[in-house]
Amino acid sequence: MEDQVIQPALFIAALLVSTAALAGVERDGNPPAPPHAEPRSAADCPRLFGTPAMHAANARRRERAVHWTERTDRLEIAHATQWKEPIPVTFPGVELLDVSPKRALLHIDGRFEGLGCAPGDYVVRRDQALGKNNRVVALFRDVMVVEMGRKLTWAATPEAERPRWRMIWGSPYYFRRPSTGAVTVSKGQRARANRRNNRARPKPNRRPRRR
Repeated sequence: MEDQVIQPALFIAALLVSTAALAGVERDGNPPAPPHAEPRSAADCPRLFGTPAMHAANARRRERAVHWTERTDRLEIAHATQWKEPIPVTFPGVELLDVSPKRALLHIDGRFEGLGCAPGDYVVRRDQALGKNNRVVALFRDVMVVEMGRKLTWAATPEAERPRWRMIWGSPYYFRRPSTGAVTVSKGQRARANRRNNRARPKPNRRPRRR
């Protein structure tokens, strides 16, 4: 049975419709840059990769949802959500070239020029966007995990092996037991405290009683 692969047909159309939601970003604000060897950053294509304000909101969302991510014998994601195991995804016009735990290197083609994004290579980091309602939540070696809506998806470099996953659920809540004020004292501690009190207590000044 073939693996389920999401190919969002309306991916580009949704991006074009959602440009009005990016306040302060003009359509002509990011003209195509001249060709150069260095990859561009997400700031060069905010309509695709999001604005700094969106990145900050994504980071807050991730901190509430993800306890930790780690590569062991599997790719582990400890979370406090209803996520299931990530499913593979392809993004039309986007090629994943390289992924490390700190950043992903993507290549986008000319179909995003209408968004002010020049074709070429871009560096994308965790909490940055990849289209409308898509957020990069984790980066492993050769594997990028993207939350699409409320489900997890993954994309990998061409040479990567198919990842195996371990999803660990943990409660988002914790409870602190209130203190009753009771203190446990050992017999030795109580005896030493009594001796200190007795030494500090002044002796009564008794006068002889007349008979």
